Amino acid sequence: MARTLAIIGFLLACVGPFGYVYYESLGPAPSPHEERQEQRSALIIGLASPVGVLIGASIHVRFWKRRKFPFADASIAVGIFGSLAILTIIPMMGSRRYHGHSCGSNEKQLMLGLLVYAQDYDDRLPLHNSWNDAIYPYTKNTSILMCPEEEYQKLPSYGFNGALAGRTITPIKDSANAVTLIDSTTGRNREVSLQDFPFPARHQRTYVNVGFADGHVKSVHANMVQDLIWNPEWEKKKADKK
Repeated sequence: MARTLAIIGFLLACVGPFGYVYYESLGPAPSPHEERQEQRSALIIGLASPVGVLIGASIHVRFWKRRKFPFADASIAVGIFGSLAILTIIPMMGSRRYHGHSCGSNEKQLMLGLLVYAQDYDDRLPLHNSWNDAIYPYTKNTSILMCPEEEYQKLPSYGFNGALAGRTITPIKDSANAVTLIDSTTGRNREVSLQDFPFPARHQRTYVNVGFADGHVKSVHANMVQDLIWNPEWEKKKADKK
């Protein structure tokens, strides 16, 4: 039995360094969610080494006077090496970042698509039930409809403020604070309003990305979203009739 455990300990100790090899071989993660999965996988593989050390050490201590188990001694030596390799990986995990479109970059492109659409349609924004499709000729990219921080990547994850749907984009009063796009629950042609508060705080579990009627995008604390302008006013001289 002890010999079998010594062999198991040795094998586990040998598996551990592959966590380091696995993580080093990875290219840029396609999304932050997948990056976190890769980190967990590397750590799980790497934890085999400390387990192998413990098994080898327990057998060595228990039987050191009566008989020797070469596999137990080997598992200690190899396991220590594997454990050091895992300790090398841990600080690297903070620096290996997701390389790709950020959520803010996606929203900026979507806002640009909305504004260019409005230029072609008498200054009016698209309708709420077709806005994903309406701006596609201007963005030529469906992947930007999904926030990279959203785990479910099969449906759009941004919502369009229904108060602006089909309305003129100018002259909105205080357009720099008028919500146009925002991180939302997933869904095609998603329409949102303040009644959908709270919105998913995907960024550091605290912030929501918001696109405003003047075209800029910024991160807003999730609790501050309700203080933004959701039902903007239009200048009287160019009042819009819905």
